[in-house]
Amino acid sequence: VLGSLGIGRDDARGRKGYRAWTDGRALECSNQTPDELEKECRRIRRGWYLGHDAFKTRMLDWIEQRAGKAFDSSDRAAKRAHDERTAEKRVAAGLKAVGLEKKDLDRIPKGAPEKLVLAWWLKRSTTVSRQWISERLAMGHPTRVTSAGRDVQGAKDGSLAKMRRQLEELKL
Repeated sequence: VLGSLGIGRDDARGRKGYRAWTDGRALECSNQTPDELEKECRRIRRGWYLGHDAFKTRMLDWIEQRAGKAFDSSDRAAKRAHDERTAEKRVAAGLKAVGLEKKDLDRIPKGAPEKLVLAWWLKRSTTVSRQWISERLAMGHPTRVTSAGRDVQGAKDGSLAKMRRQLEELKL
C-alpha cells in the first residue's frame, strides 16, 4: 500500500506519510456529496483493481502468465480485462493485415468488408462479447457481428475470402 502511494518504506516516516495521506483523503471525502461518495464506493466495490495504471498493467501481465488456468468467480473482472487486452492486440494486428488504421474505423461503412472479416476473426479467436466487437469496430448493432460470421465463413472467393485467409495466417 505504501509503495503504491509513493510513500516509501514501512518505517516510522512511511507510516507518518500514510497517516497524512489518510487524513487528506478523509478531508476530501468530507467535501463530497453523498451521491459522489456512493459513486466512488461503487467503483471500488465493482472494480477488480484499485490504484494507478502501472499497477493495473502489472496485474494484467500476471494474469497473462496465468492464461489457460482456471479463473474463479472473484477473478472474472480481471479475466475480462485480460481478454479485452488480448482482443485489442488482435484488433491492431488485424487492422494492419487488412490495410486499415484505427482512425479508419469511424470513416468506413458499418458493413465494410474489412470490418466484417475483423469481426468474424475476433469472435472466432477471442472471448470478448459481440457488443465489445461491434463497439470497437464501429459496426453499429451487435447482430452485425453474427451476420459477419456467416458472410465471411461462407465466402468462397473474392475480397472476404482473401482477407479471411490473411487473418487465418497471422501468428499471434
